[in-house]
Amino acid sequence: MNATLGVSAGPYAVLCECGDPECTEHVTVPGDVYDVVRADTQHFLVAPGHELPEEQIIAQETSYRVVQFAYLATGVNVFGTTGRPAISDEHAGQAGAF
Repeated sequence: MNATLGVSAGPYAVLCECGDPECTEHVTVPGDVYDVVRADTQHFLVAPGHELPEEQIIAQETSYRVVQFAYLATGVNVFGTTGRPAISDEHAGQAGAF
């Protein structure tokens, strides 16, 4: 309902979007941060310590990091694909309001 009205609730518990498909850790983010991260397809919410060496940390808070995956000028990432490696579609962008 809030998404339909364009109003962010929050905070959100979001499944970590790190490169480990076995990761089940959640991060807690304010609604406005969640909206900004979701607006950029190159930004991901990860738990502290789950950053990859080839990622740039865009924002760093106690409970989460916002990272940008490293893309080559061609729009292909350093692993030769157009998406972030190893993140499963099943977990991408899952969030639940508290």
